[in-house]
Parts: sequence; structure tokens; C-alpha cells
Amino acid sequence: MSQRDSNSFDRTAAAVTAIMQLETVEEIRAVCDAVKRQQTYLSRRNVQKVIKGSVVSFVDRSGRKIVGTVTKVNRKTVEVRGAMSNGVFNSLYKVPGSMLTVEEYAPSAEAVGV
Repeated sequence: MSQRDSNSFDRTAAAVTAIMQLETVEEIRAVCDAVKRQQTYLSRRNVQKVIKGSVVSFVDRSGRKIVGTVTKVNRKTVEVRGAMSNGVFNSLYKVPGSMLTVEEYAPSAEAVGV
């Protein structure tokens, strides 16, 4: 396990331990609200990193990594055109910002339809 993974695991374990010690529903609701705000913040931060034409990737519902090009940037989501596969472009995906990873341009990934 890398140092970064170890730190992330430690922080997650500490957060879960703290949540388990909450005693009222109001405290739990406050934590849920904070988690939702943080998710929105991270999603918007990711959306701000991309521009039309950026090469990004995400994992679809079936667990496949999709690499594609950004065609439109919305407030919370990004439209991604899948890379070329068998001479035809894949579908257009509407992806939440939290699921995106900005990729370096890799022609080999486009050629194999990753």
C-alpha cells in the first residue's frame, strides 16, 4: 500500500470511528449534510479542471474504463464523447464531475477503444 493510500485509509477509518460515536439523529443529519456539501465541492472542482476538447476518463456502470473527449461542460456534469471504436464513435455520456479523471492524450487508448 502506498503512503497516499495509507493516509487515505487512516483518515477514512478515523472519520468512521467518529461517526459511530454520534448519539443523536440531529448529529447524524449534520454529518450527512457535510458529506453532501463536500461531494458537491469536489464534483464542481473537477468540472472546473476540464474544458471542451479535454481527454478524460471514467468508469461506467459495467466497470469498464471509458476514455473520451469533452464536448460540453455544464455546472455539475460534463458531456463526454467516447473514443473511436471499430471506426464508429461510441455514445455520448453525461458524467458527474466527481467521476472524471483528466487524462493525457493517448492515441493508443483511442485505437483500441478503451
